[in-house]
Amino acid sequence: MHSQHMAKDFPDEEVFIVTEESNSENDLKLFKKIPAICQILDIKIMNLPELSGKFAELDLGINFKK
Repeated sequence: MHSQHMAKDFPDEEVFIVTEESNSENDLKLFKKIPAICQILDIKIMNLPELSGKFAELDLGINFKK
């Protein structure tokens, strides 16, 4: 709901939710997964690889040691 308010208050900004959930099977849960809810509410979603690609200039401070 917060992202809907953000999109309304800042129409010139790109608003999206970052999640690693997929739209596939719901595993017999009583509730819908985040991507399904966002699709119903017309909210853009993005996963972590997409986010890091979008903001490639950011230094996230992640170091992979050999």
